[in-house]
Amino acid sequence: MIELKELRLLPNMLSLSRILFLPLLYTLFFLEHVAAFLMLYAVIGVTDMLDGLIARKMGLISRTGQFLDSLADICFNLSTAFFLVRRIPRISQEYIHLLTVLVLLGIVYLAITLVKFRRVHFIHTNLFRTAGVCIYVCFIISFFIEPIFFSRLVMLLLILSFVESILICLIYGEVDPDIRYITRIKNQQDE
Repeated sequence: MIELKELRLLPNMLSLSRILFLPLLYTLFFLEHVAAFLMLYAVIGVTDMLDGLIARKMGLISRTGQFLDSLADICFNLSTAFFLVRRIPRISQEYIHLLTVLVLLGIVYLAITLVKFRRVHFIHTNLFRTAGVCIYVCFIISFFIEPIFFSRLVMLLLILSFVESILICLIYGEVDPDIRYITRIKNQQDE
């Protein structure tokens, strides 16, 4: 699935950097080097915005890039959720039901794609993109205020994202990973 020659493309290197910098990010987090942690976290977050933008503008969209971007998104977003819950344990205590539903939907989504497509098929809908930005913002503001309400909003967005992606897979099968939302699929298939 990953073409080694495509790893040299700038957008793919940016996606890969999000994965490669995570061990350093965890180290800074646990050593409580807050300023260095926040700077690296911000840089990693910016690469998430830049990789797709550069790929589209320069015509460098590839299956390798889409896979790396999705993998990096999952690793970065799960890490962010981990950091947030470690910083504010109250979130996991108060929203255990939402977290449970979220995890179960994530597992169902992965299982469906593995059974249906014989591989994990990530979809970048607008809901998932919005949830990713909200996770990022939620974590940043957690250094200034307790984002309890905002955390609930993020979890609800992620739940809706997984429901939308599950429906897309069940109804339409394998679609372009960069599909924006479920109502665009029919139009895209007709073209």
